[in-house]
Amino acid sequence: MPGSILILTGPKNTGKSAFCRELARAAARAGVDVAGVCTEKRRRRRPHHPGEGLEPGLHPRVEREQLVVTDLRSGHQAPLGFREGDRWTLLQEGFALGREALAAATPCHLLVVDEIGRLELRHGSGWTGVFGIVATGAYRQAVVTVRQGCLDAFRRALAAAAPEGRPARLRVHELHGDDPPGERDRLQQELLAELTRVPREAVELR
Repeated sequence: MPGSILILTGPKNTGKSAFCRELARAAARAGVDVAGVCTEKRRRRRPHHPGEGLEPGLHPRVEREQLVVTDLRSGHQAPLGFREGDRWTLLQEGFALGREALAAATPCHLLVVDEIGRLELRHGSGWTGVFGIVATGAYRQAVVTVRQGCLDAFRRALAAAAPEGRPARLRVHELHGDDPPGERDRLQQELLAELTRVPREAVELR
């Protein structure tokens, strides 16, 4: 039976994914069974290609932003996309790894889904099947990041996937760039305390 669901939302670049990665690492160190997916932006050099308008003899540092997805249970990673200029290119390799990780995530103690946005809510792609997993999966606590502006649509999608008479137990926490010092640490400690306090046998693991 699903446990409680914490939704993290807020503007871009306010640390939603970083919060999930830190929580997942701390929970794993405490012996909590952690599953799901996290994403991380990285900067990666790429070779300079001829014809990019550079003078002979110049050797620039050409970088591009890359998005990487991690299966939190296995530790496996795959590229999810990269950006050059203002354009993102998405990669099926990363989506395949993430979908497999989510399909096999429950039962677990801590389920992490980073993130839900327009791909899932408007286009039926991205982390497909995630609403049923969050609505019906066996876990103690789920932490789901939801892109700003998509919260109402996420609530509707989750309600549609939930069994009749078993509404999801939701709470929402919005992150900002100017959060008070220590607020995120306190939230992480609260979640860890709950995960380690309740007898873990209550969620039957494979």
